[in-house]
Amino acid sequence: MNVPAAVRRRAERLRAAIRKHDYLYYVLDRPSISDSQYDRLFT
Repeated sequence: MNVPAAVRRRAERLRAAIRKHDYLYYVLDRPSISDSQYDRLFT
């Protein structure tokens, strides 16, 4: 399947943001965004 480059870049940015927020929340116990903001990263 040929996915447009812009879609791939957006997906990678979202994955990176989710990893960052997972680390802040689960490892450091210092969330930087609300739960609802985090949930919106998946939509």
